[in-house]
Amino acid sequence: MPVCGRRISPLFLSAFAVVAAGLAQTARAHPPAPFIQGIDPLEAGLIGTAPSAEAAQFGALRDQSEAVTDAIFDRIRDLSRALALGLPRSASAPDSSRLAAAADPSDPGAWIDASGSYLADTAAVGYHGSNVIALTGLDTVIDKRWVAGFSAGYTHDDLIFKSVASERTANGAVFGPYAAYIIAPHLSLNGLFNYTRLSNSILSVFPGPNGSFGSNRLIGAGELDFYADKGPFKLTGFGGYSYSWEGADNNLLSATPPFSNTLRYGVLKLGGEAGYQTGATELYLPLKFEYETTSPRDGTGRAALVVGAGVRYRWSAALKLGLVATTTQLKSHYEDVLIAGNLRVSF
Repeated sequence: MPVCGRRISPLFLSAFAVVAAGLAQTARAHPPAPFIQGIDPLEAGLIGTAPSAEAAQFGALRDQSEAVTDAIFDRIRDLSRALALGLPRSASAPDSSRLAAAADPSDPGAWIDASGSYLADTAAVGYHGSNVIALTGLDTVIDKRWVAGFSAGYTHDDLIFKSVASERTANGAVFGPYAAYIIAPHLSLNGLFNYTRLSNSILSVFPGPNGSFGSNRLIGAGELDFYADKGPFKLTGFGGYSYSWEGADNNLLSATPPFSNTLRYGVLKLGGEAGYQTGATELYLPLKFEYETTSPRDGTGRAALVVGAGVRYRWSAALKLGLVATTTQLKSHYEDVLIAGNLRVSF
């Protein structure tokens, strides 16, 4: 066939025909869903984003529930230990020229706890990002057997989805009461309840969804604690259960499976810490085993081991500072590193 005075080779025409046939077959096998399959681009964006959005929503629920309960129970254990062992708050600290007379454990107290964590879910619908919790509380002792308190604070998370070009952010106020009962020397029973009102946002590249919605979160938890001191060594053991529920307002993903307006997170916990007191400083190693009794909604495993290291320092009889870092291990498709600091004051 002459073209511009030249003849095209039959071999070239045959090769061109083979390539064209291959491209046509590929197009038939993998059509652009929004157009060839008759799906609206925005609907396709919802379908693609929903699994990751639910996974991130659940991941935030789990991480923030753990951060809130850990902060409050750490405060309760510090106070319950002194009451259960019949010791003043600074009795475990040797004499120091910087320390005044010990504060009575029945004195009212206030505390502040702030934590930041990085979490990553490597499952197919995974996510990664940061979570921040800031809490403050007031408590008092009643009849040297009961601890009653109230906490309030702020929570924020920013999670980027792995499978789609989207991210989730949330901000909320968290508050609720907590209490403890000193059962006997070395033994106490602790409990808490929290409510959080969240404002959630999903930001996506077109055709993914963009919008905001509210949600309500409830957290209830209880644990039994055991305390034992031997010289400079301080041992604490605990076992308990925590259950969290979150219900979202109707939003742009409500009718898109598998996204659900209701999420649940229940977990059994067994753990403790071993501490060593030297002067006004206590060094300690926390250890906690967790097993989720509800089905994880983000592709991760049920079991986890949380390990870490921390330090507590008594600045004065009425002021105590703390810093701790933990990491989550053995949980499939999941990484979590947390750093928390706290300050506690007795009046």
